[in-house]
Amino acid sequence: VQLQSYLDVTDRDEYPVSETRRTFDVDVQVRHYGLPRQEITWGAGYRVSYADLPTAPTSDLPEGTESLVSFFAQDEITLEPLSLTLGAKVERNRYSGVEVQPSARAVLLLSPTTTLWAATTRAVRRPSRVERFYATVSVIDPDAPSFFRLVPNPDFESEKLWAYELGYRMRPHDRLYFTLAGFYDQWRDLLTAELLGDPFVEDDPPAPARVIVPVAFGNGLDGRSAGIEVFVDARPLGRLRLAGHYAFLN
Repeated sequence: VQLQSYLDVTDRDEYPVSETRRTFDVDVQVRHYGLPRQEITWGAGYRVSYADLPTAPTSDLPEGTESLVSFFAQDEITLEPLSLTLGAKVERNRYSGVEVQPSARAVLLLSPTTTLWAATTRAVRRPSRVERFYATVSVIDPDAPSFFRLVPNPDFESEKLWAYELGYRMRPHDRLYFTLAGFYDQWRDLLTAELLGDPFVEDDPPAPARVIVPVAFGNGLDGRSAGIEVFVDARPLGRLRLAGHYAFLN
C-alpha cells in the first residue's frame, strides 16, 4: 500500500492573465501479489485546486475552485508465452463529467530472443477554465478599428485520443538488439477557434465605432498521426556501446 500527498503553490505574473494557484492532492495505490498468474494494482485520488486569476482590463477569467476525483485499476496476467495488461482510469471533473480511459497491452514471446507486442489506449485532455470561461479582446487592425472578441464556451468538450501501437524486438546476438515499432493515432474534438456569426459594428460606448469579429473556443478539429521508430543497440566490446535511432512521424 502506498499513500502520497502534496501541496503545490504556484504564482505566475504574466500579461494579460496572471495566476495564483493552490493545489492539494492525495493518492492511494494498492498492489496485490501472490495471485495465480496475476498482479492487480488499483488506486484512487482526490485533487482540489483554487486559482485567483487577475487579468488585464481587456480580459476576464473568473477565479474559482476545481476538484478532480479519479480511480484506476490494472491487471497484469501471465499466460506464458503471452502476457496481458488490462486497465482503465476513470475521472470525474466539473467540466466534462465522467471520463473513462481504458488501455490494453499484449506481449507475446515468440522465442527466447524475439518478442512481439501490441497496445491500444484511450486518453483525454479535459476542458480547463480557459476554454469554458475566458473572455478577451485582441486587435485585428487598429486603423479600422477592428477586433477579435473571444467569448466563453460553456459547452467545450474534452479532446480525445485513441492510440494504437505494434512492435517487434529481437536479439540476434548476445551483443545486438533490434527494435521496430509502429503507431497510429486518431484525434477527435481538438481545440479550435470558431467564428460565431458575421462581424458587426459596435458603437456602445460611443465613438469610435469598431468592427467586432466574435470567436469562441470549439472542438472543430479531428486528425490522424502515424509513424515508425527503429532502434539498434550494439555492444561489440565490453566498454563500447553503439546505438542508432530513426523515427518517422506523419
